[in-house]
Amino acid sequence: MERKLNGGIKNLQQKILQLRSIYEQRGIPEEWLYDILKDIHIWSINSLRHGGPYAVPDCKTAWFDQIFSGELLRIGRLQYCRTRFGGRIAVFRKGEDIAIMAEDALTFDRQGLRTENGWQSVLKCEDGFWLGNLICNGKAEPGLTGLNADEWQPVLKYGDPVIAIHIPEDGPLKIEDCRASLETAAQWFGKNCQDWKGFSCQAWLLNPVFQDMLPENSNIVQFQRLGKLYPMITESDVLNRLYPGKLRDHVVSDQSKGQIFRSGGMFILKNELINKTGRG
Repeated sequence: MERKLNGGIKNLQQKILQLRSIYEQRGIPEEWLYDILKDIHIWSINSLRHGGPYAVPDCKTAWFDQIFSGELLRIGRLQYCRTRFGGRIAVFRKGEDIAIMAEDALTFDRQGLRTENGWQSVLKCEDGFWLGNLICNGKAEPGLTGLNADEWQPVLKYGDPVIAIHIPEDGPLKIEDCRASLETAAQWFGKNCQDWKGFSCQAWLLNPVFQDMLPENSNIVQFQRLGKLYPMITESDVLNRLYPGKLRDHVVSDQSKGQIFRSGGMFILKNELINKTGRG
């Protein structure tokens, strides 16, 4: 066991030295190197939470591949990496206005959240209009809406290049820290990554139902307000994410009544964030 542990530490040390070299070559701030390495401790603690030992994590996983290749960056409170947009939505812009429509043939429940069985969405371009179901604050509306195709231009769809946001599990999600992180990330990727449409995040805490359970000034609700929400079909592991307290009790109560908690998505368009910060 001791030999295995020492071998794991030695391998980890080599990977850290290689990562330091990557950061130096790419001009990535050294502070970000120290911040991303906090994930080693986070994953070790996660092992303890699930009944395992506190040990050097397996650095051969896909997650650590992203870290030690330099693709996953931690900038302040949040982490970022390049990816493809996974939201099953179409986003349109008319001047400063943004409209979100569900993809064609998705199923939703009465609340407008994704489900296996329910009413079905429509999305098509017909007679010069985009015809579909709008998504407002993370929920789809059952009635159809038409957008003039000459006025409303598509700006984001499934598969487009985006910057994914990940939320590390190592402290409170203070909104001022998240804003500062996003501003710095917009500047960095604006200079170092030309082909991207915006930021995207998919997480258990982006389900809009939490707005009915938490006060407006809560960290979760304020984080949701940073961008525009859309529903997802993925069932979340919300109970594994929550510590004992009122919110967890509320979730347990709702689940006992048959409520299924799903993850939610959020996006922030590139130009929208740059215009807000005045930088990038």
